[in-house]
Amino acid sequence: MFYAHAWKVRKIQLIIVNVIFAVFGAYVGIADANIAESVVIWLFGSWMVSALIAAFTKSGNKVSALAYTVGAAVFSGMALSLSEGDSVFWALAFTWNAIKASIGTMILAAILVFEFVIFPITTIYYFVKSRQELALA
Repeated sequence: MFYAHAWKVRKIQLIIVNVIFAVFGAYVGIADANIAESVVIWLFGSWMVSALIAAFTKSGNKVSALAYTVGAAVFSGMALSLSEGDSVFWALAFTWNAIKASIGTMILAAILVFEFVIFPITTIYYFVKSRQELALA
């Protein structure tokens, strides 16, 4: 893995997301006359969105494929429940899609919670490793 490139991409993502949430936080702070709320929106909003972006971009689209599969199972199950089938097959197919979507959602939630917690650590790690790569080059 090229950490210099990973850090460059992460830095651009951080700058864009922080600017967006700083503007949004400033707007909320001015509109509600609550500076503490604007700081919380800026910090946690940018942290959550940056962690989401990192989760969906760094793992080679594995998380994106999982999210797509969960969404497909949900919509497939909804389509089966809306169909006019009276057979047991429709009930079994709907149940299978509901179970598949539930398990996939739990796995996706666990991955995103882990990414939310580990995001600052990986950001620092990318920064340190990128400096080491640049120093060796």
